[in-house]
Amino acid sequence: MSAATPHQRGPAGDRDVVVAAPAISGNRISVSLRPGRVAARYFREREIRVEYRDVDLDGVDPAVAVVPALGVVIPVALACGGSVHVPEVDAVFADGAAGIAKTLQAMYPHFPQQRFQLTGARRPAASASDPDRAAMLYSGGVDSVTTLLRHRPAVDCVVTVWGADVELGNAGLWDRLSAIVAAAPVRPGTRHVVARSNLREALDELRLNRDFDRGFASTNWWGAVQHGLALTSLVAPVAVRLGLGRVLVSSTHSAGFRVPWGSNPELDNLVRWSGGRVEHDGFELERQDKLAHVVAPWLARGDKLALAVCYQLDRDGTGVNCGRCEKCLRTISGLLAAHVDPHDAGLPFDAGSLTSWRSRLERGEAHFGQNELFMWQGIQQALRGGDKLFEVHGSAAYLSWLKDFDVASLATGPAAPAAAVGDLPAWRYLAVRQARRVPYPVRRRLRRWITRTG
Repeated sequence: MSAATPHQRGPAGDRDVVVAAPAISGNRISVSLRPGRVAARYFREREIRVEYRDVDLDGVDPAVAVVPALGVVIPVALACGGSVHVPEVDAVFADGAAGIAKTLQAMYPHFPQQRFQLTGARRPAASASDPDRAAMLYSGGVDSVTTLLRHRPAVDCVVTVWGADVELGNAGLWDRLSAIVAAAPVRPGTRHVVARSNLREALDELRLNRDFDRGFASTNWWGAVQHGLALTSLVAPVAVRLGLGRVLVSSTHSAGFRVPWGSNPELDNLVRWSGGRVEHDGFELERQDKLAHVVAPWLARGDKLALAVCYQLDRDGTGVNCGRCEKCLRTISGLLAAHVDPHDAGLPFDAGSLTSWRSRLERGEAHFGQNELFMWQGIQQALRGGDKLFEVHGSAAYLSWLKDFDVASLATGPAAPAAAVGDLPAWRYLAVRQARRVPYPVRRRLRRWITRTG
């Protein structure tokens, strides 16, 4: 092992985070953290853990096994104006960390702008990866389905993260999502890996939101800053263990969406390690293009597909999609605009749900951030460029109305939205923090009530 150069070492400061060497046992990795006084306020736990179902990590180099923890820690240290110290790290990943930091600083100028350092011994990890074979992050949503269908011949492994969109305490919802993930349109023999991690529970996201969320497109730390680096880094040990040289992550947005977001080509494509790299996929496609040119042709051939769209909890039934929320109705509308029956993709709806959604929009009861507005406008552009409108359960009349409705009138905020959590009254902020102490189902409902600002 090569020794660290003098500039790589130094005492940890109040804003720094010290990351211990990873402990690897079977299919588990655990990494202890020691944040400084300032950085410590943003960590609820002092350890990053991840367990990979059915993947024995024997032989994975510790210099790569530490990468998932660094994907969680680096953005927090950067926002604090600190550095990250680690005993040893894969040299290729470390070389990319400086670019990741610069990219995030450019996205969010209110972050401290001093030079970020990832200190520790840098060494190339042993690798025998095939540069053409791929793992991919798979959630079952439109974006990840599109990436899977586009790269299906090269994808040997799909990785779904429990602890990202679905909280670790919500086993019921995870079971529902797992059924959809298990039915993913993969090639026979493709591996399904579940990565169960505390990557979000370890952070005090509410405090990160409160202190840093000025200008966040999603009004939360996870969407605006953390998720791209955290999720792609989580796949590194799996890719190394299975000999896969690529990790695909699906785009949420396209080039036309100009609000900073925590997963984009400039950021994700800097994540790499010895023998492996991340590829941000689909940035050239708007959401409606994915539905019209990838999802619709797949279904038109008679192939099966089930989308996981909304993950809503406060509903009847046993499915993942409620068919009533904004995200469900947006996807339903996009599928209808692409001449696809949403039922074929697992989204429940009928004439009543379309009528109800239209009424909500006309009464101004729905509000869109820039993220949602951009996608609704893409649906409208597709409708205006088409001829005959698709008819199922009264959809033609609904689509005829939707194509000219002023969705921009329901948008909240300018292109760079103001803070949301940061502007919460102190009593609401403290109440949300205390809500973490109650059982998960109660906490979810309480959190929704407290953070309702309309």
